[in-house]
Amino acid sequence: MRLGKLCDEYAFINNAGINDKSLFDESLLKYFRTALEDNAKKKLIILHLIGSHTPLNFRYPSDFKRFKLPLNYFDKGKASCVAFYDNSILYTDHILNEIVCSLKKKITAIVACSISAIMDKI
Repeated sequence: MRLGKLCDEYAFINNAGINDKSLFDESLLKYFRTALEDNAKKKLIILHLIGSHTPLNFRYPSDFKRFKLPLNYFDKGKASCVAFYDNSILYTDHILNEIVCSLKKKITAIVACSISAIMDKI
């Protein structure tokens, strides 16, 4: 049983797994904003982002494809992986900024944890 199902309210939106090319972390933001609007005196909101889990090139929409493979790079496999990773970090930074901006006028604490260490494998 998923622990999330023990909560008063929950939403599991990524049922297709990490290989889903069409679902990005920004789809959590509508659930986050709905939770913020709740009138509960105390609340704990947990967002589990996909972030930079592999496959890295599925982790961001095309608008965030800013880092590209150099045309004359000799190790194209490694360089493309670095570019995909950099794009995924750019996108995750955007999502975290959206969350922080939504909380500016509220009494809050934010804990962000990274459980992936993909760069040591590149």
